[in-house]
Amino acid sequence: MSIVNESIFRVYDIRGKYPDEINEEAVFKISAALVEFLNPDKLIVAHDGRKSSELLKESVMTAIMASGADVIDIGLASSPLFYFTVNRLAAGGGVMITASHNPPDYNGLKLVREKAILIGQSNGLSEIKKTAENIVINKIRKGEVIKKDLSKEYENYLFKKAGIDKEPEIKDIRFEFDSDSDRLLVYEKGKQIRADLLSGVIIKDFLDKKSFLSGIFRKPIFIYDFRFSKAIPEYILQSGGEAICSRVGHFFIKEAMRRNRAFFGAELSGHFYFKDVFYVEVPILMKLKLLKIMNETGESLAELIKPFEKYFHSGEINIEASDQKQAASLIQRLKENYKDGKIDELDGITIGYPTTSFGTSWWFNLRPSNTEPVLRLVVEAETQYVLDQKIKEISDFIEQRVTP
Repeated sequence: MSIVNESIFRVYDIRGKYPDEINEEAVFKISAALVEFLNPDKLIVAHDGRKSSELLKESVMTAIMASGADVIDIGLASSPLFYFTVNRLAAGGGVMITASHNPPDYNGLKLVREKAILIGQSNGLSEIKKTAENIVINKIRKGEVIKKDLSKEYENYLFKKAGIDKEPEIKDIRFEFDSDSDRLLVYEKGKQIRADLLSGVIIKDFLDKKSFLSGIFRKPIFIYDFRFSKAIPEYILQSGGEAICSRVGHFFIKEAMRRNRAFFGAELSGHFYFKDVFYVEVPILMKLKLLKIMNETGESLAELIKPFEKYFHSGEINIEASDQKQAASLIQRLKENYKDGKIDELDGITIGYPTTSFGTSWWFNLRPSNTEPVLRLVVEAETQYVLDQKIKEISDFIEQRVTP
């Protein structure tokens, strides 16, 4: 039986509990399979701050070198710095050891190819999994480890992209990052500001700057996920841009951005992507751009997001599900229960009602998480009353059918 636990292979990365599901032996085989898949001269390797990450990194680097490729070790680093380094050093790909926002007892791998293009199930991860199960290393050449630190260069690069020399000092604002620093949470006076509303601020800034659009012979394109307030795509369309909805997850957002050459993309979870930074998450650039806009306008975030607060939005509500089979069953039952609505099944199920007996519109999305055993629910309505009624209605419907 293979030592590689199949359950750790997710839609667009590798995650599991350490050491029961993911361990040194598993990442050794996966890393060797990655070298066979990419055939690179060098791979970038980085890790987050989890206790198990450095242990896993030793196995990752050993496998890569034994397979004939060099390792550029950038040590403890954020995922965005890892992506930057892959691009800056023109590496054939890399391995980021992290389980992102999962609990401390989890760990995982993000695998990328050249240009930091994420490897998911649809573009190589399934093949890597199959190779890892029975891989044999027969390389004559052994790779070497080269240590690099591009953190200062990356910092200067982001300030230049933001168009500022130093970080503006703004009161009552706080920024938080997750464990691998690819997700940004923003608080003003202690209140968290939703990522879709923050995205609206950035998109408006893009569209307001005529010099940015000069010489462009097509509509500027922006990518958003299904959980966003519909106020965001409405604003983009009204302002002469094009809004494209994507499945949730950085693999899908990045793919949509590259395919459409989109200027900016974002997720409700706090991931923000920029075309001119390799189509990857750049939370520090997002932070700098928000501070710059606030500094230039003299407005608070509460004032800047006001044009996009047209509707009442639930945010994301997590509902425990025992397994994928139960999640699929619940989604099917909801589809049948709300069959009179407008149904979209691109990501889980999204059902909308342009008008109701209350005279207002509303919609909801329910989707299984790509990283945790939960269902994620988002509801939006034109009034707080309808929002509260529909959250209760859908939650009660689900709870009555969830088996403990």
